[in-house]
Amino acid sequence: MNATNKSDMKKETKTLSFKTLLICILSLTLFTGLPYQSRAAADTKAKKKEVYNTETLKAELSLDFRPNVEIELFEHDAIIRPAKGNKIAIEVSYIAEGLDEKDAQMLKKAMKANLIEKTGKNIKLSNRFYEHYSQFSLGPLWGKIYMHLKNGEKLSIDKFKFTKIEIFLPRDMDLTINSKYNSLRQKQSVNGNLTITGYDMEYSVPSITGNLKVDGKYSSFYIPEAGDAKLKLYECKFRSDKLGKIEASNKYSELHVNEMEVLTITAYEGEIDINSLTDANINTKYCEIDLGACNNITAELYEGHLNIEKANQVKLNGKYFESRMGTVTTLKMTDGYENDFSIKQIDQLSSKNGKYCLFNIGTLAESASLINSYEDDLSIDRVKASFSAIETNGKYMVIKLGIASAANYLLEGEIQYYNFELEQSDFSNIVHKEHGNKLNYNYQRGADDSRKRISLSGYEIDVIINHL
Repeated sequence: MNATNKSDMKKETKTLSFKTLLICILSLTLFTGLPYQSRAAADTKAKKKEVYNTETLKAELSLDFRPNVEIELFEHDAIIRPAKGNKIAIEVSYIAEGLDEKDAQMLKKAMKANLIEKTGKNIKLSNRFYEHYSQFSLGPLWGKIYMHLKNGEKLSIDKFKFTKIEIFLPRDMDLTINSKYNSLRQKQSVNGNLTITGYDMEYSVPSITGNLKVDGKYSSFYIPEAGDAKLKLYECKFRSDKLGKIEASNKYSELHVNEMEVLTITAYEGEIDINSLTDANINTKYCEIDLGACNNITAELYEGHLNIEKANQVKLNGKYFESRMGTVTTLKMTDGYENDFSIKQIDQLSSKNGKYCLFNIGTLAESASLINSYEDDLSIDRVKASFSAIETNGKYMVIKLGIASAANYLLEGEIQYYNFELEQSDFSNIVHKEHGNKLNYNYQRGADDSRKRISLSGYEIDVIINHL
């Protein structure tokens, strides 16, 4: 055989081998591309698959002790109801598709074994009776889904879904909830503590006699009454009617409480709405804060709003915020920067090292002090005749006072580059000494009363005084 014939034979052999391989691939593709039902029908040994629709299963546990209960729920809504007797139970309805009889029984057995777990006095209820799902696929047109159970077995299933979950619990217990992507409604109160870890969930309960701890993201909580609370909220809404002490760390969240004791909170870009509280320690940025009646408030604020209806003592430090206050006994601020105050009535006002701050006051009862101010303005509509002292010291300030006509006081100070708008005839014993652009002044109104003084000093100060 010559070289040419050998070469032709090799080419022919390669061509046949390639054709054979191509035919095998096409045959395999056509087979695996057939619908699963068609191949199963062709297979005389294939097991018949069933659809188990609205199956119901109940797991129950009797108690002779006060339990610590943990609820773990994912992706399914649930209702918690009062248990009949000293029992704990969970009842579920579900749809399961694509199971043979053996796998259906395996599924029920796994659910019954894992819906309730008991370890000493700790009881856990969970709808995660399996470990995970896996999928086996030969292309886009055929595949199998497997549910892997906690005992190591797996079953083939097309679809599984809970249609109802109801949990029955005693009233006396400590309760822990771990929940995601669902709504959980609790119909009975809890005589004990409550701990919640929630992600994209809604939760409500009538009341908690013990303490509350919440770690939530993208969730909504309504807990009308509880003891002390620790809150860690991210993009959440939390509402309550009555709480004890609150420690909170919030971001992008809303906190609404009608009545509580002490609030300690760090918050970023959110809302705080408390109608009544004893004391508050607040550290916030970009927050809207509304407080009703409060005893003592300490706050460090950055760019937001602080509204207070009534307070005893308020201590502030902050920048770029606005504050509206009703009745305040004492307000003290240090290092305020570009803040705007509107106060209906106050007894004592004190500000040190303020810059670009505005104080608009309706009625001043006792005293006001702005020390080392820079471009701060003070406007008081009415200074009571019983006031004790007003003192300002700073640069580029405007002081506007409406003083009760019955007030006797000494007006004094030293100002460089001043502007006075007042009636000198309202005063007696006037001492007015100018040295270049500097003024030393001492004006007495009415009888000499050394206890009442208005001392206004500084650089480029405008003084406007009217007697009412």
